[in-house]
Amino acid sequence: MKDFNRSDRVAEQLKRELANLIRNESRDPRFASFTITAVRVARDLSRAKIYLTSINGENNSADAVKAINKAANFFRHELKSRLLLRVIPQLHFVYDESIERASYMTNLIEKTVADDVAHASTELEKDDK
Repeated sequence: MKDFNRSDRVAEQLKRELANLIRNESRDPRFASFTITAVRVARDLSRAKIYLTSINGENNSADAVKAINKAANFFRHELKSRLLLRVIPQLHFVYDESIERASYMTNLIEKTVADDVAHASTELEKDDK
């Protein structure tokens, strides 16, 4: 069993509370398509990096991430009343491309396997003639 240090526990709590804030308290419709994939908190709890991904794969995610970073102080203010921390970390939102990259790689692998199967079947047909 893994022991969680304080920054990991704070990261999990931040993830839970920020997801709730983005879903329920935010008035910006661009934020509704985001989901939080991970939160990393510095050991001294002064900074937090929040990784977001778009549920529907929007192309304008860079603009939405800029907007959510502008709203970071609002989220920080709201977190102050929800978390039992003396100092709330500075929030920095980053777009997480790992899910899209994994989907792209999966599609490439599936296409390659399909091409190999097609190539093998044509080779078998040639050998039969």
